[in-house]
Amino acid sequence: NQNCIFLLQKRLVRLITKAHCLTNTTPLFSQLKVLDILALINFLSLPLCIHIIIIFCLRAFVTCS
Repeated sequence: NQNCIFLLQKRLVRLITKAHCLTNTTPLFSQLKVLDILALINFLSLPLCIHIIIIFCLRAFVTCS
């Protein structure tokens, strides 16, 4: 499902910039200053991962003491 959204996003970026259908989209995303959907998902999930790591570290610290 994420892959379909990512492909759609790439097509939209190509349409907006009037680029050829085989153009690499990485420079286009940076030109438009837009994060692709996969980078956005990773960026939004980072705080959750940090919280989970902190909880596991605290739990390990408490059980060792």
